[in-house]
This record gives sequence, C-alpha cells and structure tokens, in this order.
Amino acid sequence: MTQEEIKKLNIINQIIDGYLTIKDAAQALYLSERQIKRLKKGVQLEGPSFVIHKNRGRKPTHSVSENTEKLIVGISSPKKHKKSKSHHRRKRKDKMGLLVQIDA
Repeated sequence: MTQEEIKKLNIINQIIDGYLTIKDAAQALYLSERQIKRLKKGVQLEGPSFVIHKNRGRKPTHSVSENTEKLIVGISSPKKHKKSKSHHRRKRKDKMGLLVQIDA
C-alpha cells in the first residue's frame, strides 16, 4: 500500500468506529461525501484491499508489445544527428542609419 492508501484506510476506519463523520472525512481526503460512503461500504464488505487500485501491477492494454519496443529502440532518429545551422551576422555599416533596404 502507498502512503496515500494507508491514510485513506485509516480515515475510513475512523468513520466505521464512529470517531469521524462522513463530512469531516470528505474534507480530509478531498473527496465527495458520496465517494466516502462508497469507500466505507467497500471496506466493510471486502476489507482493506478495497482501497488499493484494482489495476495495480497490470500492463496497460494500449501499451506497445516488448518485441515491437525492441525493434523501435534499434532505429536511430534522423533528427538527432541533424547539424544546426550557424547564423551569420551582417557586416556593420560605417555610420548609423546606412542600412540598405531592398524591395523585391
């Protein structure tokens, strides 16, 4: 369990024991009263494991497979080796305001 889940479980247990109200728990966990009631019911029925996210430890369904990932890592990016263009400054004129302006 993470620290956040332990904190959530402690507050839910305080509600069950009668030390804390649902309104106070909602403010402490930054959740709605409806969510606090849902958590309380879940902990009473399933126990402390209800607080833990059910998808923990699973690989996301939209992730790239390991074989494809290995193939992608071997391909080098063409943008990595692109040389940067150097910026050439124009030559300064003898006097201020002598910049030549040409209209095409």
